[in-house]
Amino acid sequence: MRLLLRTPYYRCCATVVSSPSIARQWGSRSARLLSTDTTTTPLSSSTPPPPQQKPATTPPAPKPSKASKPKSESTSLSRPHDDPKFLKVYVFPTSHQRYVFHARLPKPRNKLEHGATVLAYAFRKWRYQVADFFAAGWHAFGAEAYRMAGEEGTNIPKKIYTKGNKLTTRVAADEYFFKTVPKWIENIEFIYPASMDQRSAKAQLIRWMGQGNKQLASLVAWGVGLAGVAFIAKAVGMAVANILFSYNIFRINAHWRGNNGYKRVGEILQYRRAIWTPSEELDRIIQDASRKVTESMEEKGENPVWRWEPNGDLHDEVLEVLEKDLRAVELTRTYRRARLQYYVHNGKDVTE
Repeated sequence: MRLLLRTPYYRCCATVVSSPSIARQWGSRSARLLSTDTTTTPLSSSTPPPPQQKPATTPPAPKPSKASKPKSESTSLSRPHDDPKFLKVYVFPTSHQRYVFHARLPKPRNKLEHGATVLAYAFRKWRYQVADFFAAGWHAFGAEAYRMAGEEGTNIPKKIYTKGNKLTTRVAADEYFFKTVPKWIENIEFIYPASMDQRSAKAQLIRWMGQGNKQLASLVAWGVGLAGVAFIAKAVGMAVANILFSYNIFRINAHWRGNNGYKRVGEILQYRRAIWTPSEELDRIIQDASRKVTESMEEKGENPVWRWEPNGDLHDEVLEVLEKDLRAVELTRTYRRARLQYYVHNGKDVTE
């Protein structure tokens, strides 16, 4: 990652500015411009000479400065940045000392982009609702299997549920984040609760970047998979082939957006255009919502009682409050999917 964060761009700029020939050329040209006087006074004339005009001066050229970290102009957590090229990303802790990165929808650049964003959100919400409907039945089956087998016991339904979770739950927390980063973004602000460990969150992002562009590899693999759809259509039937074809196109689109987001985040980190902002306000929202959840569980006599920890997992009711207060679209669902991945794969966050 040292190579990733080190850029030769500034060394190149320094070489150009310090070139003696170019410096002499620009110095002599500036001297000629400053010494030129276009007004003259006639030696003999009956009319008074025109008023002398001060020679035009050129403003000093700005000194080349090193790349500085961008500053956030928007103070409200619930609003997108005023600049559509500036992306806000909320970072929250979850189980197994891992973190969820959720990109907020940036400000649309035009009406067409606004309409496309609304349409994409409606389709995504519908897809999540369908997936959650089947997931609810699956996890209800798992809960009953665990109840019958007990915490330490085992049975066939419990084995089926455990194995099914590992097969259907992908290690894709990085994909959830990368595919929500538009390719025109130039700056990123990572906003996190002030009580959270910033270094661990940065280390997780570096691991994601250090594993290589797996989004591109997946994109190529699913693209090659399109060739197999024709064989399936001939061997099995068009109905099955159409389902597989639709899912294949869906995966290609997801990995294509993830590939663009991965490259964009890498460029932003390389040129040091990302800032990390601790938020006391975000911390206060989480603590207030967590206290209400704990008090409600104690009043109902539930056992065990969930209690908030600065770097621990967030309760679902706290996530719903955050999604509403921050106006962060699909924050709850993104968090739950990442949390399930870490639970099923025991904290694994990169493909090995």
